Amino acid sequence: MRTTLIVDADNVLFRFQRAARLLAKVEGIETQDCDVNPCVPGTWDAFAAAVDRNPGWVRNLQVLPLVEDVLKEIRGMGADVICATRVLKGSLRWHSERAAALEDLGFTHEDMYFCADKSRIPGHVFVDDDPVHIRKWQLAHLHGIAVLWDYPSTRQEPIHHNSIRTSDWNHVITAVRSYLAYHEGAR
Repeated sequence: MRTTLIVDADNVLFRFQRAARLLAKVEGIETQDCDVNPCVPGTWDAFAAAVDRNPGWVRNLQVLPLVEDVLKEIRGMGADVICATRVLKGSLRWHSERAAALEDLGFTHEDMYFCADKSRIPGHVFVDDDPVHIRKWQLAHLHGIAVLWDYPSTRQEPIHHNSIRTSDWNHVITAVRSYLAYHEGAR
């Protein structure tokens, strides 16, 4: 089995949070001061409707700096890279636009997982900006490396002893390289 990196889309690959706040403001949707999920609980249906009223919004989210180079480097090391991304229930555009944006980053449809519970996805290194996803995935994959993509609002969140907190892609590359060397080099 090849080493697999699982990476979240929003706030890790794409600049979601800032764009979501702007869309919510334009659409009159209440937001909260949170880097991970800017919508106030109970407003996601309104956000889904706003996404559908704005064709291309998901498709055109800005790719964060270094993402394309890092994905190319990790794939070049021989690791598989898959994306685990949210389902935006109620949106007719979310899935197709997200898939198109991920295809631009080299993901195939087999490399895309649209789900709420990312802990069910098998892999070796997992990168996400949501501490809840990190903790659940780490408990389900005790031998894997979970990477909490660091934002100011998550700095106080506890993480598992086998987890990393960073916003530096070099740490992710090192984690994948270490996993490859230890597990695939031992064959």
